[in-house]
Parts: sequence; C-alpha cells; structure tokens
Amino acid sequence: MDSFLGYIYSFYKIRTLMNSLSLIDNAHEYSLIHVSVLERKNTGKKYNNEFKKTIVDLYHSGNSVKELSGEYGVSEVTIYKWVKEFTPIGLGEDSMTPKELAAIHKENLRLKQEVEILKKAMAIFAKK
Repeated sequence: MDSFLGYIYSFYKIRTLMNSLSLIDNAHEYSLIHVSVLERKNTGKKYNNEFKKTIVDLYHSGNSVKELSGEYGVSEVTIYKWVKEFTPIGLGEDSMTPKELAAIHKENLRLKQEVEILKKAMAIFAKK
C-alpha cells in the first residue's frame, strides 16, 4: 500500500511540474515520461567490497566525493557511507575499520554472556 501511495504522489508531483513547465500536451506523452523517470529512480545497484574499497582509496588519495560520484555514477551520500565504513580507526598495524570494531564488540558481548551462563551453571553444580 505504501508503494502505491508513493507512486501516486510521484505521479502527481511530476504531473504538476510538467504542467507548470508546459512540457507535455497530452496524457500519452506524460505517461511515457513518467515511466522513464520511475525506471531511472529505482536502480538498486549492488557494489562489491573491492569496488567500494577502490572508491575509498581514491577518496583518500585526494579525489573529491563530487568527482568520484560523477565519474563512477555512485551518489555522494553512498560514497561518504563507504568512506566511514572502510576508513581504518587508529594508526599502524593496530588500525581497524568501524565494521571490524563492531564485529569485535559483538563477539565480546557474546563471550560475556557465555561467561555469565557458565558462572551460573558452576554455582548450580557446586550446590549439589
């Protein structure tokens, strides 16, 4: 239902814009233009990690996000997200990405839970 309402809203916005700019004269032209806009909007591209890391390396080597966005067809917001995701925290060999840090933190929490469970189990078996 939400996607249908979004479609109707998009249709209305494009129609209003085109009417105000007098870009179309009949409904057939409008529907063709509207379909092409919708097809372009939802590309749903997937990029592999190697490509993402290459873009981040190019960013760190001095290329601007705007240049990279224009050259590779990736939105600026996406590039900033990749930079945040793949830029190491720390210096030297001890550096790690935020993604790696989050994985270590998650593993640490899991291990702490295991320790607590084992402590309770030891307490129960010690009483017997």
